[in-house]
Amino acid sequence: MKRLIGILTIVCMLMCTLVSYANEPPLENISWKVENGTLTISGTGKMPDYKTENSVPWASAKDEVTKIIVENGITHIGSLSFYGFTKATEAVIADSVESIGLCAFDYTEGTKTS
Repeated sequence: MKRLIGILTIVCMLMCTLVSYANEPPLENISWKVENGTLTISGTGKMPDYKTENSVPWASAKDEVTKIIVENGITHIGSLSFYGFTKATEAVIADSVESIGLCAFDYTEGTKTS
């Protein structure tokens, strides 16, 4: 019985994870690129708020990004957008940014903004 409960718990956790990834909002009017350690976010409007740190489209570049640039035209930096980007030491945020979501820059120790 304990084994069955354990298996069901694991299945439920996996299903919740898959649902959370499936419900992530698309990037509309926003693009991104990573070149020479710099992650650049460009476009117009709000970046989506993410539910998990690994659901951001650029999560796979987390260990190579040393600088983050959010260009003019972006009005909102989404929740968890740069969570855990521990190698980032600088963030340049355009004046068009009006709001920053929860935990957007958590665990980016040592990051200076301009």
